[in-house]
Order: sequence, then C-alpha cells, then structure tokens
Amino acid sequence: MPPVAVATTAKVGEGAQTELALNTLFDAAPMGILLTQDRLMVRANPMFAEMMHCTLDDLLGQPASILWPDLAAYAELGRIAGPVLAGGGRFQAELQARRQDGTLFWCRFSAKAVDPLHPQYGTLWFMEDTTEAHDNAERVQRTFEEQQMIFDNAAVGIMFVTRRKVARCNRRMAAIFGYEPEELLGKSTRIFYDSEEDYRTLGMEGYATILAGKAYVHEREVAHKNGTRIWVRATGRQAPMSKPGEDVIWIFEEVSEQRRAQAALIQAEKLASLGALVAGVAHELNTPIGNAMMSASTLQDSLRGLRTAVESGTLRRSTLDKFLSDSVEISDLVLRSCDRASHLVSSFKQVAVDQTSEQRRCFALGALVDDIVATLQPMFRHEPWSMALDVAPGLQCDGYPGPLGQVIANLINNASAHAFAGRSKGVLRIHGSEVDGHVVMQFADDGRGMEPATVARIFDPFFTTRMGQGGSGLGLSISKNIATGLLGGTLSVTSQPGVGSCFTLTFPAVAPDAVQRP
Repeated sequence: MPPVAVATTAKVGEGAQTELALNTLFDAAPMGILLTQDRLMVRANPMFAEMMHCTLDDLLGQPASILWPDLAAYAELGRIAGPVLAGGGRFQAELQARRQDGTLFWCRFSAKAVDPLHPQYGTLWFMEDTTEAHDNAERVQRTFEEQQMIFDNAAVGIMFVTRRKVARCNRRMAAIFGYEPEELLGKSTRIFYDSEEDYRTLGMEGYATILAGKAYVHEREVAHKNGTRIWVRATGRQAPMSKPGEDVIWIFEEVSEQRRAQAALIQAEKLASLGALVAGVAHELNTPIGNAMMSASTLQDSLRGLRTAVESGTLRRSTLDKFLSDSVEISDLVLRSCDRASHLVSSFKQVAVDQTSEQRRCFALGALVDDIVATLQPMFRHEPWSMALDVAPGLQCDGYPGPLGQVIANLINNASAHAFAGRSKGVLRIHGSEVDGHVVMQFADDGRGMEPATVARIFDPFFTTRMGQGGSGLGLSISKNIATGLLGGTLSVTSQPGVGSCFTLTFPAVAPDAVQRP
C-alpha cells in the first residue's frame, strides 16, 4: 500500500504544479484572454481587463455582449462564429470592440470552444489590441490613395521601369507617346527608341549616370505612335530601396512647343543679328565705293580734258605726263577701294549664308572668326576698345559654322554692350586652340566685370542688366542652348568686378549629329 499511496501523492502534486503553471501563464500572457460560458464572462486575465480600461471585477459575471459596439454587432458575430466553434474550428477576425467607457477600439481575436461536444464548458477568446496598427494601415492606405490620385492625374508622364520593362505608368505618360497605359505594361522600353543602336547606346549612357546615384536628364526627338515626331524631356532616377539598376523612375514632359518657341527665338535673334550686320556692312561699304566712284569720276574728267587737247592740237607733253601720273594714282585708289569692298562683301556673304542655315560643313576656325570680325568691325570702328585675335593656325572643324558664328557674334556684341560700356579703352582677346579633339575658345575682356549674382543668372532667358536700353536678354541664353545642343559642347563664364570677364566655349572639333541625343 505505501508505494501506491506515494504514487498517488506524486500524481496529485504534479497536477497541482500543472494547474499552477497554467494559471501563471493565463495571468501573465501578453494578450487578453477571456473565458465565456452561457454568454457570460466567467474568467479573464489582467491584460484583458487592461485592454478594456477596467478591473476584472467590473467584467466577471457580465454578459459578453457589452464588449461589442451594439447588440446587432454581437448578434452578427454569433451568426458567423457559432457554426465554426460548434464544429471544433478556430474562429479569427479583426473587429471593433467597446471598452467600459464606451470608446471603440480595433482588436484581433481568435476563439475556440473548450469542448465542442459540451458547449457548457464555454469558449476561450484570445484578444490583441490592434488600434495603432489599424490606424497606421489606414494612414498608409490613405497615403497610397493620395499618391495614386497624384500619379493618375499628374501633368507629367510617370513611368516605373524594372529591368528596362514598363512595370507601371500613368495615363499622361502613355498619352505623350500615343498609347493607352495597358498597351505599355510589360513592354520593353525599346518601344521608345528609334533603333536598336540607340536603345543600346543611350541606355548604357543613361543607366551609367543613374547607377552613380545621379538623375539622368536629357531631351531628344522621338516617334509618336501615329508616326509624327515629338520632343520629350526625360528624367530618370534610381527607385528608393531598389537593387542598383533594376528599378528606375522616369518623368516625361513633352517639350515640342518649347522647342518650336525656342527655334523661333533663335531665328528672330539670327535675323536681328543679320540686320545689324547688313547696316554695319552697308555703312562700311560707303567709304570704298565712294572712293572708287570719286576716282572714276576724276579719271573720266581727265580723259575728257586729254581728248579735247588732242582734238584741238594743244596737247603738251607736261599735260600728258600729269595725266599718266594721276591715272596711276587713281587706278591704285580704285583697286584698293574695290578690294576692300570685295573683302567686306565676301565676308558678309559667308556669314550671312552660315547664319541663315544650319548646314554642316568642314571649315577653318580662323577664317570663320576673321569673317565674323570683318563684318562686325564696322559697328565697332569708333568704339574705344579693340579686338585681339589668337586662333591656332590650321585648326579645322567639321560642324555647323552658322550657329557657331552666331555664338561668336553674340559674345562679341555682349562685350561691346556690357564689358566696355562707359569705359575709355579696353581689349577683347579671342583665343582658339584644340585640346584632345575639342576646340576651346576664350573671349576674355578687361572690362567692368560682373557681380556673383549677375554671373549666376547670366544665361537665363530674358535676363539683362540693360532693361529698357535695347537689351533683349536672349543673346547669351540662345548661345548657351546652341553650345550645349547643336555644337555638343559647353559655355561657361568667370568674372570679377572691375577686372573683367572670360567666356569659355568648348565643343568637339567634329560635331555630334544635328538631333540632340540623350
């Protein structure tokens, strides 16, 4: 008997320990636990009471219906949970519950019958307060919906690209190229390029910039779905929290109208510049042509006098000698005048042809600069400043002399209007050389110089320090566009007040294609 008694005592001790452990687990659980029997709350742990903002005494013995917003909500819960619990299943849901003070909160709960065959044993409820998580989810959802609204209604095209395939795009993006968004989803971005070579070359260039963590911005002419050509400005950047080079966000803007407006401004500036050249050259031609006409008239009078003397028999040797001497001097003056006029006309003709076209040709940079200076010189002949040319001999270019000549003329005109205004002397030094296949031209003056605030805006359209005095504020802006666009180079400036300014124009000796590439 003793061994049995001992064994019985041991089993009773183990049961007590198990019950103690379960009670401890029940009371210390980090979630709310509730036992209901016959729809009454008969036991709960402290965390459950804390969730309900009351004490356990306030809850125990109360109907479970007080935990829900209203009786209708409680009845609906019973309707959907009852069959699951009766079948021995676990019922899970996230619903709003009601605290003792009447406030509502979100909770996630799981319920299971203690013994489906004996409903009187009750149901265990495990509950977790999810109000903060639910509110955060709502905020995230609202933010997503707001972003989606912005995305769908943005005035610019937005496209998400994964491994160079369209993952998502808004309606504006598709419309720019003439598609519906659904037509682009999943398509390779090859669809936006004219050729396989462009797709490969420009893609490598763009993604190299993006992989470096920078925004890739470019403008180029592309094909619309209907076959027409449009200009777009594209900005690509690595998507946050993405593997390098895999996910890229692109912003597209159609800039065809801006391009046309810019072209019109450039053409207007060309015509204005050409008009000034015509006036200057016409004025300069007056002198050699006038001299030639006066000389021809003098020679004509001398010939009439000589003829009269011959016919009347009164010709003397001294008269003949004077006629011959005067004729040599007059012919020399006529030749010099005609040569000067011919040089002016030739220079003007070349500059005029170049500046009214964008034809590509090979040309000598020194000759181009000489022609431009020759046509501009009459406008500055009586100015107190001078020009000093230092262009490397034999420097050959393959490009667009017209647009380049316009930039050179604009920089010279800018120096005249701003650098030397109000000064009694000055020199504009034009230096040209070739470095590693690039032409570097510097236009350095010893004039007034500029303040840093002026330097910062010097290339902005319509910015001028001579508002109302004839300055349009377009010359340097157009020059910058030509330099960075058609010439494929750069135009920059350094300046110091009272010391002078230096504009540096750099461009490839062999120009890129006429169509600007990204």
